[in-house]
Amino acid sequence: MSYWKKQIDTKTCLRVFLLALPMTIWAAPAQAQTAGDPYPTESIAVFARGSCPAGWSTYAPANGLFIVPTPSQGAKEGKSGEVVGTPLNNQQSPTHTHSFSNAVVVKGTEYAGASGCCAGGLSSCCNKSVSTSGRKQLENDGNTNLTTAPADVGVGYLQLLVCRKTAAPSADAAPAGVTVFFKATNCPTGWAASTLTEGRFLVGLPLGARPAAFGGEPLTPGEDREHTHEYSGSLNTDSAGIALTTGCCAKGYGKDGNYSYSGTTGRAKASLPYIQLLQCEKQ
Repeated sequence: MSYWKKQIDTKTCLRVFLLALPMTIWAAPAQAQTAGDPYPTESIAVFARGSCPAGWSTYAPANGLFIVPTPSQGAKEGKSGEVVGTPLNNQQSPTHTHSFSNAVVVKGTEYAGASGCCAGGLSSCCNKSVSTSGRKQLENDGNTNLTTAPADVGVGYLQLLVCRKTAAPSADAAPAGVTVFFKATNCPTGWAASTLTEGRFLVGLPLGARPAAFGGEPLTPGEDREHTHEYSGSLNTDSAGIALTTGCCAKGYGKDGNYSYSGTTGRAKASLPYIQLLQCEKQ
């Protein structure tokens, strides 16, 4: 267990989404404080421990939020520290729903029969178990604007403590290539904005892979990315007999069979709450 007594340096590659929540992940025992570290004042970093190290304090604005390097694309100017969405609770799984609307068309069929009850269409004396033909709108308690059940986004994440540097840096230099977050507009001297990561959720590097951008376009400032789902299904009707004498023609009845439907759901937000922070790389 001596491993957990060591401070996790920001060089450590996280192999999960970054999410910070106000809780103790590992109860780190008291330890001797070091003389300092090389990171600039106002640096923001994550730690796998229950309390911030000496010279750092808890950065509460990031609690319950994914961390996204501040986007710079789009008409809206990216603002470091801006929050999108509602922070997650302890070990909460993000969920979302989709709206959709669709219908099936029941084919028509005719029956030979004498004039009278049900001739030419349905009336009060007809067999009520037989449907009329035509377009049948899918409904839920009379509402045609349907909504899917809430679905778990299924994002795997690790809750880590987010801390802000309050003390002055030591004389030692931070290693080149290390990236640190700042709630600022510009990076400190000797650091440069990490443009590769702007507007993207961060994922730990898979084994054998190289750092690279992947997936859709980067988020624009303040964006809650939307998406749709394709769906399909079928409706089977129940057969019902009708007693008729000779003659012609009783029309407008629904034909027993299988009716398929398909479509695309309405657009819905991913609902992954995050905080935008400037990410800088040591030169």
